[in-house]
Amino acid sequence: MKHATFKKLFTALICAAVAVTCCVPAQTVAKSYKLSVQGLYTDSAAVKGTATRGTVVKVKLGSVQYQAKTRRGGGFTVKIPRQKAGTKVQVNLYKGKQRVKKKTLKVYPAQVEYRDGFSYHKITSAVKKRIEGKSYKKNKHINLDQLRYVRVKHYDFDGTIKAGELIVNRKIAQDMVEIFYELYQNKYPLQEVSLIDEYGADDGRSMKANNTSAFNYRKIAGTKTLSRHAYGMAIDINPRINPYVAGNFIDPKNGSVYAQRDVKKCRGAHKKWMIHKNDFIYQLFIEHGFEWGGDWKRIKDYQHFEKN
Repeated sequence: MKHATFKKLFTALICAAVAVTCCVPAQTVAKSYKLSVQGLYTDSAAVKGTATRGTVVKVKLGSVQYQAKTRRGGGFTVKIPRQKAGTKVQVNLYKGKQRVKKKTLKVYPAQVEYRDGFSYHKITSAVKKRIEGKSYKKNKHINLDQLRYVRVKHYDFDGTIKAGELIVNRKIAQDMVEIFYELYQNKYPLQEVSLIDEYGADDGRSMKANNTSAFNYRKIAGTKTLSRHAYGMAIDINPRINPYVAGNFIDPKNGSVYAQRDVKKCRGAHKKWMIHKNDFIYQLFIEHGFEWGGDWKRIKDYQHFEKN
């Protein structure tokens, strides 16, 4: 009798343990596993990233599945055929037979040629070397896969055609080549279009030189809030002739003459090219979904266009 009672009790405990295990939410299981995947491009021949050690990464493309075990340090490389831009690739993480995490990635073009002299591509090792530790610092908000290196042509104030370069978020890379192509076609002058790294990622120095620039991982001056520039979602156009104005504070200081926005009253040599609401460049950016800092109420950032 005692043996039968013990057997029933043991069976009940086993069933209870199984029930508890089965009731653990999938979200809880997923949170205990890590999966980070690098960006995929049309020239990518593998899915790479890091995951929890002792797991298997599986990538399914059509009816074919590719897989690889995580290495000792957690890194993994799953070799796959090159894919077309726009293809969605699902990356699954398995522990034994159980899928514990998944991510879906979109394949992006490795390079886009919009017009002659107007293109963008992923951040190469050469570009990374130029910006690392300057405009780009390792952080949890934006990674290099989310950025694009943009090449453009532009006229300067002497009418000379120059080559320009920008780094922006991949979400607005196409906007940039389209906008700058229109500026070029209409001979809209830009003093300089260089990476802010040419000025040590110093926003003040870049503005003083009237340099048009975009990405710079930094906070809004005087705050703890990241600027839209930190996400590559903002650009400053001819900052010296379109200064930041907050009361009596003007930045850059050598742009003080342009704080007077009335063309008839301004004494600046390039006052004709100050940005005004509804003018050509304003309309270009607005049509592409940007907002202008000159429309802000408390302060006026005439050089600044950003997109949310």
